Amino acid sequence: MYIDFLFLISSAVMLFIGILYLLGYFSRDINDPKPERFYGISVLIPVWNEEKTIVNTLDALKSMKKNYKGKLEVVVVDNNSKDSSYNIVKAYIFKNKFVRVIKETKNQGKSYAFNKGIKYAKYDLIACVDADSYPSPDSLNHMIGYFDDKTVGAVTTKMTVKNPKKIVEHFQDIEYIYSNFLLSAYDALDSIYVTKGPLSIYRADVLKKIGGFWHPNITPTEDMEITFRIRKAGYIIRASKQAKVYTSVMPTWKRLFWQRIRWNRGSMVNFVLHRDMIVNPKYGFFGVVTMPLVTLTMFMITVLVYYCVTRFYNSIYLFFERLFYYIYYGQFPNLSIYLEGLFSKGLFVVPVLITLFIVIVFVWLGVNYLGFRESKEKLGIKRLVLLLVSPFFYLPCQVFFWVCAFIIQVFKGTSKWR
Repeated sequence: MYIDFLFLISSAVMLFIGILYLLGYFSRDINDPKPERFYGISVLIPVWNEEKTIVNTLDALKSMKKNYKGKLEVVVVDNNSKDSSYNIVKAYIFKNKFVRVIKETKNQGKSYAFNKGIKYAKYDLIACVDADSYPSPDSLNHMIGYFDDKTVGAVTTKMTVKNPKKIVEHFQDIEYIYSNFLLSAYDALDSIYVTKGPLSIYRADVLKKIGGFWHPNITPTEDMEITFRIRKAGYIIRASKQAKVYTSVMPTWKRLFWQRIRWNRGSMVNFVLHRDMIVNPKYGFFGVVTMPLVTLTMFMITVLVYYCVTRFYNSIYLFFERLFYYIYYGQFPNLSIYLEGLFSKGLFVVPVLITLFIVIVFVWLGVNYLGFRESKEKLGIKRLVLLLVSPFFYLPCQVFFWVCAFIIQVFKGTSKWR
């Protein structure tokens, strides 16, 4: 009975959040502002054992440079890679003089590499790009116009998965596409709390003012943490409507597990570090509404997943239990008795729960459709099947990742770059 009541409350809260995001999404501007000037941009790439992807990333930046009217340089910071990443970049520089490389003698973390690059950057704006990400050629032209507003401290962008092949990569593809809907809604509601690693642009003077990126010993997710401090410094965060970056994702469940452990632990640490922003009117809608809702969301999702999965498997078990009984005793099943048994087991105790479940399904499909529209990606048969399966398989995996991250954080496990 208590779990049914908790499911009802969680469903109502998640439905409210979904409607709030939809309202924000449909109130957004659909175009990026045209730039009044083309600022000089220093692109920083932290590298650690990226020999398989770094050339493709540099090629993507080369195409981006050709399409950008302003000045652009690329600063690669190699964090003591054990593979041939550094030599590959050195060879690339011979034909591409806009690229520079800095070699570190030991790996001190991604945030250290960023801070090192900031010291060597020549221009007023700093773009941070992951070494396994590939911005579209016109990305900067779409993003740069936001910086004509002096209150904008950083601009982030949408991202999609590059050439997913394995099932684990396809699930991440669906997840990233959905996140693009959320990004558009957050932007409209002034609620962005992560400047995404594959491509984000910052004001150089803002980064220096707030002390750059924090060490991974403080937080394992520097891109989220710095967003909070940029807001605390009085700046806003925007997201481009038309720019997009493609990124590689974790190719195995094991690597995905450890990536999400780092991400989820970072989220918990960052929200604790900046808990003074929660329900704080000084930070507007972001502090009063977004941070409390984001804090509650994972708990609510856990309740929903637990309820639906346990009730679903209970109903399957009951079905086969009854079927075996009828076959064994040679009896013809009584449908009314069977349905009464299902409801007595608490599959859905009251009609309100059934209605809520149906509404949530429609909202889920609707927001994912908007995610595909925002991402400019096609919803084919394979993606549709994965989208329908995701709540019953991938979403429980994400809950599992959160639970494990919480346990590891409590016992202070170590955090890795990869």
